[in-house]
Amino acid sequence: MAFGGMKQEFDLASGKTCQLIAIRNDLIRNYYLLAFPREQGEPAPAEITEMLNVGIAHAKQLAGKNLAQALGLRKDDAPRLPR
Repeated sequence: MAFGGMKQEFDLASGKTCQLIAIRNDLIRNYYLLAFPREQGEPAPAEITEMLNVGIAHAKQLAGKNLAQALGLRKDDAPRLPR
């Protein structure tokens, strides 16, 4: 596994940020890490809650995409193992 090219940064209500980082993995296409940058110190409970909400919102978007693929409304872009 390696870090992918996609990294989004989100501003939290506290003024700090969190990052949603795509992890490159051939078998798990939509794998992400939600991170609180180390230089900001430990996140407060309210910041953790806000970060989880960011992660849940992103997961819902991916779930909608996957449902559309399952129903044939969107092209299936799942990785395939070589034969």
